[in-house]
Amino acid sequence: MKRVLVWIIAMLSATALAGEWQLSLLKGSTTQQTVTAPTADSAWAKCVAQIPASAVPDATWKCQTLTYVAKVTKPVPVPPVTPPAPTPVAWVHAAAEAATFTLVAPAQVRYGAGTTWSATQTLLAGPVVCGNGTFGDPVPGVVKECQITPASALGAPPVTSQPPVVVPPVVTVPPAVGDGTATLSWSAPTQNTDGSALTDLAGYRVYHGTNASALSDVRQVPATSVGYVFGQLAAGTHYFAVTAYNAAGVESALSAVGSKVVP
Repeated sequence: MKRVLVWIIAMLSATALAGEWQLSLLKGSTTQQTVTAPTADSAWAKCVAQIPASAVPDATWKCQTLTYVAKVTKPVPVPPVTPPAPTPVAWVHAAAEAATFTLVAPAQVRYGAGTTWSATQTLLAGPVVCGNGTFGDPVPGVVKECQITPASALGAPPVTSQPPVVVPPVVTVPPAVGDGTATLSWSAPTQNTDGSALTDLAGYRVYHGTNASALSDVRQVPATSVGYVFGQLAAGTHYFAVTAYNAAGVESALSAVGSKVVP
């Protein structure tokens, strides 16, 4: 018997690689089967073993065309790692404008209203005056407040130190006279909501707007005045209310809302 082994690739290593070796078993020019093995040597041995014993001494059987087929493994895509969103700062109310609050531990403090705030300051434990003198005035003409974080740094004020709340003034808005102005007048409050005498009236805040629930135009009025005149009002309905506040910065509730139609 004569077996013809035809090498197509010379000098092949017998070391197993990442892939497989393929070898065709032919009878004449017809491929009978294709054998695969992890190494070239084992592919030849496997192919020769497939030649039928009855083929001896048939020389038409042969193992031919040794090829290496690499196994390409696509890398598994790694999804991008999204960093967690930063935890928003939890600001809490500490005091109204002109009031004093106490920190029992260092805290970040800001002063302002709405979306407009002073630069954040880190303050040590102790009393803090919530006002323009401490933080500047980030939004003139608007009632402001102090906020802190963390909330645990805010000391609970003694109940006995809370000043009484001022009774809101009674506001009068005369009928329209067609000149685009509105003249407000009110009676000065004389007592606090707890019935005690008001002895430290510090001033008034006059609130104005074209929506009764959004009085965003705020004017400061000294304690010596009991009236205020708005000029150059646009045509339409205008709403007004007044608050009073004492020397400790404690502000009363809004008075009853008055209105005026400007023709």
